[in-house]
Amino acid sequence: MANSEESISLENWVQAPDVRKALRADGHVEFVVVGVGLSGAKSESAMESAIEDATGATQGRLQDLGFIPGAVGRFISQAPFGEPIYAEISETTVALRRTEAALVHVSNVAVAK
Repeated sequence: MANSEESISLENWVQAPDVRKALRADGHVEFVVVGVGLSGAKSESAMESAIEDATGATQGRLQDLGFIPGAVGRFISQAPFGEPIYAEISETTVALRRTEAALVHVSNVAVAK
């Protein structure tokens, strides 16, 4: 799991103005995966536990696709209404729902050119 001071969810990162500017200039923006998973506190209700179980399965699928700590990916584009988010990881282009992108934590470093 990622530390919130060191990382930001991919869902929020793609909305940053410097990321958008770099995307328009270069056609893609690179990111480094810090971790995959929930960043909140433990749940208490049965419904929240069921959500965590489903999230765990999604987390496993994301890791299988290559979203593992240290992996370098590229943000390619985003559909007009915010999803899907298109990213390239491990030489594969994937389309992520916003809920899936929220599980991917990336380095919160300014986009360097």
